Amino acid sequence: MNTAALNKAYIEKVMTSPDAHLQAYQNAKNTIANSTAIYHGEPVPFPYVPKLFTADIAAKLAEIAAVTHGILSKVIKAYVTDKDYRRLFAFDELTEQLILKENHYDSQLPMARIDLFLNEETLDFKFCEFNADGTSAMNEDRELVSAIKETLGFQEFEKSYELVDYELLSSWIREVRDIYSTFVYKKEDPLVLIADFNESATPYEFLEFQKRFRQAGFRCEVADVRDIDFRNNQYWYQDTPADIIYRRVVTGELIGKAEEAPAFIQGLLCNELRTCVIGAPRTQVIHNKLVFELLHRTETLEKLSLQEQDFVKKHVPLTYQLNMQTVNEHNVLFNKDAWIIKPEDLYGARGVYAGVDYSEDHWVTLVEKSLNQGYLLQEYCTPYVTENLVVNETGRFERVRLGNLTGLYTYNGKFKGVLSRAGAKGIISAHNQGFTLPTFVVKEKS
Repeated sequence: MNTAALNKAYIEKVMTSPDAHLQAYQNAKNTIANSTAIYHGEPVPFPYVPKLFTADIAAKLAEIAAVTHGILSKVIKAYVTDKDYRRLFAFDELTEQLILKENHYDSQLPMARIDLFLNEETLDFKFCEFNADGTSAMNEDRELVSAIKETLGFQEFEKSYELVDYELLSSWIREVRDIYSTFVYKKEDPLVLIADFNESATPYEFLEFQKRFRQAGFRCEVADVRDIDFRNNQYWYQDTPADIIYRRVVTGELIGKAEEAPAFIQGLLCNELRTCVIGAPRTQVIHNKLVFELLHRTETLEKLSLQEQDFVKKHVPLTYQLNMQTVNEHNVLFNKDAWIIKPEDLYGARGVYAGVDYSEDHWVTLVEKSLNQGYLLQEYCTPYVTENLVVNETGRFERVRLGNLTGLYTYNGKFKGVLSRAGAKGIISAHNQGFTLPTFVVKEKS
């Protein structure tokens, strides 16, 4: 049993009675349209066939997550302790100050989503990006899993196999409790704030997390960082001391809007902050895409084990700062399909351009306007392609070939699950007509 065979079997079963499955797909779409799986005001798009992984691949993904988390934690620690190494990142003064403040708990990287391109046949892979600040989409996976379970396709396939999904919400609450247990200033009955700028938040997801925090016995509120006060070495919200901040605000956005949230910045700069900020700004060290270039440098490799060095060399795509020297050295203007350019510190695929998506003239224009503008040049990784089903303009099922992007969630260093995305363009994202797929691990029925 392999993923290609599972995917094929699922599609062939659907196509034996497509009309019944078309109605099931429409029902699932209606379910999502009336759910909390809403992104930028629109229901999250998904194809009819879920993402199916074998147990062997699921075990491989857990292994990848563990090794990657270990490497990224070492990079963060090196930044904090090694002044010479720190200079390679060239962060602005405020960002550096925030990163260097002690977080007063054990975890260097409380939450991450490690996005990669996995070849499901060879199990080789290349990383796409590392998400720390603002890691999201757990709730949309939950809603899609629930909706797809009600479809005829899933129910027919489930007769032959055991299909297991991942739980990405309550599992985070348990890890927050464990992290807080190591916090120097921990208290009983802590108040948790889920904190972001309202205009950047994923409100439905925040409310789902809030519900689970409360079910687990925490007091919990959702707060705009601008409304959080700081006094007596502690954050306050509506005149109540806050004990835990689940920080969803992205560091780059926080720095850019520092004048709008001075109290929040002041707290992060406090040497004895009595509120546990999960995660602290030091996660910016690996959230910034510049880390891809620095991972290949001798200064980083010498801090890793031989096995970790080999892992980096095999799986971290070659990355360079985008300037005229690197463009000329790698013949970027005339070899567009081999490259992608991306900003060092934006998220949601904003400002990312893959050469395969553009004409030669347009590519040249994009590269030239991005020179010396905080952009990175990275080797393009061709995604592994699988077939899926969507409904075309005639109202019938259409077989489509989609490239896959796999995101590995780690909470407190532990692998917790997968976010699966797919798309037909060089950049796989919601902004590029991409899809989110509910993910299941397929096991033989005993």
